[in-house]
Amino acid sequence: MKVDVIGHNRPPLFLVVNDDGIAAPGIQALAAVASRMGEVFVVAPEREHSGKSLAMSGSAPLRCRKVEGCDIGTQYAISGTPAECIKVGFYLLGDRRPDLVLSGINRGGNAAAYAMYSGTVGAALTAGVMGSRSVAFSLLRCRGDVDYSLYSSYCEEIINLALRNLRGGGVLNVNIPDSDLKGFKVCRQARVQFTTDVEQRFDLYGHDYYWSVDRLREMEPEAEGTDLAALNSGYISVVPLTYDWTDYKMLNDLKSCL
Repeated sequence: MKVDVIGHNRPPLFLVVNDDGIAAPGIQALAAVASRMGEVFVVAPEREHSGKSLAMSGSAPLRCRKVEGCDIGTQYAISGTPAECIKVGFYLLGDRRPDLVLSGINRGGNAAAYAMYSGTVGAALTAGVMGSRSVAFSLLRCRGDVDYSLYSSYCEEIINLALRNLRGGGVLNVNIPDSDLKGFKVCRQARVQFTTDVEQRFDLYGHDYYWSVDRLREMEPEAEGTDLAALNSGYISVVPLTYDWTDYKMLNDLKSCL
């Protein structure tokens, strides 16, 4: 059902992006949800850019093409990263500003410190830095076929929540468990620590390369109110994020030393 933007008698405009690429079923599912609520404008990478966080292409030119024959909204594919999709999307919209930026739905979770590396979250944070409200959606399931329609009503509910409650620049990081959903929990990001195993390997030509595997250790496994605790209990985690990375405790500690 289309909804009115708060304070305006018009349906909302959604800019939809992702890091899995324009052809990924997750972004088309999210665009379909948004199309039932308002106008949809999709700008996504031409190919997968998972794990790119806030990365930019540097001096490389950005190629952009309009995707013809789309069933949902207006869609563009670009050669850049998820963060650059936001910048190009804002440019293509001209004087119009999206009422809400939607990123995802990502295949694989982006909870706790994994959010730092995520292109899905990076796109949402970029929108926040540019003054727009945004929501990043990730699904913990990353293997096998996914029926995204099972999650559409939950996404719609969170979109409505964001439209009514987020201020300009507000960002939500949403992670969805695989099954048996019990509802939502607004929570904080869990404190974790990564350990990395690096292996030296050799290709068919005898040239060496390195393969790294990250392992996550939760620093507070019994703590309530974190995104990992919510997900482990079957709840969708909703974490408000900020792009201010200041460590305020350390800031005060250092000031007291001067």
